[in-house]
Parts: sequence; structure tokens; C-alpha cells
Amino acid sequence: YNFTLSATDSNGVAASSSFSIVVIAPLSISTSSLPSGAFGASYNAAVSATGGVAPVAFILGSGSLPAGLSLSLAGVISGSATAPGTSGFTITATDAISNTASRSLSIAITSPPVAISTTSLPSAIQGNPYTASILASGGAGALAYTLASGALPSGLTLSNTGLLTGNATSLGTFTLTVSVGDAFSGLASATYAIAVSAPPQRRCFAGCASMSTWRRHSAAGPARAATRCWSNCATCWDWRWWKAKTARRRRRSWRACAPAL
Repeated sequence: YNFTLSATDSNGVAASSSFSIVVIAPLSISTSSLPSGAFGASYNAAVSATGGVAPVAFILGSGSLPAGLSLSLAGVISGSATAPGTSGFTITATDAISNTASRSLSIAITSPPVAISTTSLPSAIQGNPYTASILASGGAGALAYTLASGALPSGLTLSNTGLLTGNATSLGTFTLTVSVGDAFSGLASATYAIAVSAPPQRRCFAGCASMSTWRRHSAAGPARAATRCWSNCATCWDWRWWKAKTARRRRRSWRACAPAL
């Protein structure tokens, strides 16, 4: 606004001068919300202000930005978020004549949920090497595997990368629940069953793999031959079962594991 002021003294002497008044809109931050971001992805968003006298500078008044993000004096929030979650903070704007304005904002950083893709585990044979992997995806950061409940077959172990290895020593079916967690709070779990069966009968006749060995044992009588040949079995329940059958049945069974008589 432009105007002129005139003044006259008691002697009639007059003087005048021109003036102007600039009315400035109050400074305010016009950004009411900020977009969400994704864990590990690039983020870029701007905070804007209206009113005041340029230039306007933005600073973080209180609270904190998501880890990995920063605020420039021009009001640009950028970076790559290194942790999921929601962060609340206050941004303060200051113009060229020291007027200030503040606004509370927040940014949510999301991450894909942890998901286990392995639906079942293979069976194991007692005494044989066993290897299986449990696969998972998603989450934020490295995934870690733990045995949440149940029990693995004796002789098997689960690594923190989801690898099952070892040599099962116990027969039966074992139920277990495995949990997979990310570096923060993401978590998923799945339940599995591992069946451990006895070795094939051929393994029981490992001591009689040659015809000469079989004949030497059988010369002492069928009972002694069978006992010697089954000595490599981890358990003897299967020998007791076959022993109850006829000699003809035993001969047929042994032919599957030793040279034909």
C-alpha cells in the first residue's frame, strides 16, 4: 500500500513524504502429510510453505526422521530407509525476516511380510546323511531360522539360515515348528513332520554281500547265517519278524539282499 503524509506547523510551513506498507501473509507449512516409503528403497518428498518472506529454510524441530532419511534446508526429505516403522516429527520453517511456522508430520516405512515357502520336508533314513532347506522371503534385513517348538530327529540340526543337516539316529515321525524372523519385528512360522524310517534290508546284509561269505555263514546253519548277516542292522525288530516266517519265505527275502543261492 502506497500513501503520502503531509504535515503543517503553526507558521503554515508544510511538508510531505510518501510511504508504502507491505502486508505479508503469515508463514505456514502447507504440507499436511507425507507419502509412505519402502524399506531399502529410495525415498524423496518435499515439504512446502506459504506466506512469509523468501527464502524459507526448513529444519527438524523435534522427533526424528526414519533411519536413513535426511531433511535439506529446502524442505526435501530424501534417502533410503534402513528400518521399517512409523516415525513422527515436527518440521519448523523460518523465513527471511525470522517468522516461523511448524507442523507435525510422520512417515511410515513398510516392508514385505516374512513368508515361508517350504510346505513340507523330505523323509529321512536312519543313519543316512540328510539335507533339506526351509525357504523364506520378505521381511527387512537378514532372516534367521529357529526351532520354535517340537523336536528334530536325534542327529539332525537346524542352522540359522534354514538348513537341516545330519544323520538321523531315531526312528519315528517328528513334528516341529520353525520360526523365521527378520532383523526387526517381522515373523512367520510353519509346522513340519519328518519321518525317519529304517534302512533298506540290503544294508542289513552288508556283511554277506559276497557269495563266499554267505556260504561260510550258512554252513553253520540258517540261524547263525541270518544272525551274522543282520548284525549291521541298527535295530533287530525286522530280524525277529522274518525269523517267525518259514525257511522258504526267508530264502526269498534274502535273495533281494544277497546273491541268489
